[in-house]
Amino acid sequence: MIGKPPDEFRISLYFIFITILLSWPVLFLIDGWVAPNLMDSGSSIRALFLILLSHAFAMFCPAISSIILMRKINNRSFLKWKWSKLKYYIIALIIWITPALMGFVFYDSLELRSSIKLFQWIYMISYLVIVYFSSIGEELGWRAVLLTLLTEKFGRTKSTILSGIYRGVWHLPILVSPLLYKVILGETTIFILFLMSIVFLIQLVISNILFGSIFAFTWYKTQSLPLTGWIHYIFDLLRDFIVFFIIGYGTNIFFKFGWAIPFYFIAYYFLLKIAKEENITNLFQLDLLKFKN
Repeated sequence: MIGKPPDEFRISLYFIFITILLSWPVLFLIDGWVAPNLMDSGSSIRALFLILLSHAFAMFCPAISSIILMRKINNRSFLKWKWSKLKYYIIALIIWITPALMGFVFYDSLELRSSIKLFQWIYMISYLVIVYFSSIGEELGWRAVLLTLLTEKFGRTKSTILSGIYRGVWHLPILVSPLLYKVILGETTIFILFLMSIVFLIQLVISNILFGSIFAFTWYKTQSLPLTGWIHYIFDLLRDFIVFFIIGYGTNIFFKFGWAIPFYFIAYYFLLKIAKEENITNLFQLDLLKFKN
């Protein structure tokens, strides 16, 4: 980095600090203690809905952080409620429906999943209702405020990568909490928790940089908070549909471990498109902390 860090970078650090401060205690408490205890006692339904509500709250925390920081960024206007074109919403919906239908049509021959219980259907219907509004809250923080703020000094490509790193770190409790519960019970060691936390962090940072590129590309092209939130929502549905209905209850090895590979290539394509618009040809030679004067 050359010279004093710009205000935008310092505010971005405040943003992630406040977001973590608001959301991590809830995520660690619910995912790392309350929900596992409920599942161990046979209350899987209560545990699932409690996790859904805690995650929905956590998704709102970036928006809350943005509101808290508004005094520091009051000379800028970030909230842009532009609906954009209807066709984009339809295209995103089709992208989700296609693999979803394939899962239902071919699950017998591919051994994708076992039978789905009534409470699991109720859970996913509740998910459909709640998560879109949470996605709007998350995108208000990560894209409408943070990404726009960073772009002023770092450009689009570096801002997409930086915000992806922030967002990857923020997701850590979701993967670490179940393992932390095992440490508390004495079923594994702190050393294993530490090693797996590093593995999880690397995976989360990479995936959030890549998949965040899809949302960033949408935001840069449309400046539409509803559309960006909708695409985020559709992405979460696609991911959680596969995890919940296929991976969680299936036996097919490919779908357990290989389902995400095509989506990583698609996401990388969008990152390359953002970079190409800034005439960046080699992402690995970027100086992330070099900013515009």
